[in-house]
Amino acid sequence: MQKLDLVIHGRVPIEFSEGELSHIFKTTMQVIKKQNGIFGLAFLNQLAMAKLNKQYHGGKGATDVLSIAYQDKKDKNLLEGDIMISPVFVKINAKSQNIPYKEELTRVLIHGILHIAGFTHYKDSDQKKMFSLQEKILSKI
Repeated sequence: MQKLDLVIHGRVPIEFSEGELSHIFKTTMQVIKKQNGIFGLAFLNQLAMAKLNKQYHGGKGATDVLSIAYQDKKDKNLLEGDIMISPVFVKINAKSQNIPYKEELTRVLIHGILHIAGFTHYKDSDQKKMFSLQEKILSKI
């Protein structure tokens, strides 16, 4: 039986209910075969995202999503971590790609969960695998 502990910080975008956000987490966990998840999800402004991006990744400026994993290597069925999302950044990306904001925010959330699960996109082969899985999960939401 799947178990999800989710704590949400910040204002949830009006396009989503907390139930919808939980559904995204649970669907992603189901597809990647993880039984348990403990997550913090924060919606932040661009200034806060820029500070965290610099602190954790050495990046410059804001980004759409940041993930920090707190994995217990002994428990392979547990995903644990924090995901930070900048709704404003996501909205800008959605508009520039001419896709619905809700779809892009869902994609970004899935992307963050996959990072916590250990997926990366530093190499082309990893990127193809991760993005393909991301779109597969998105199609199930």
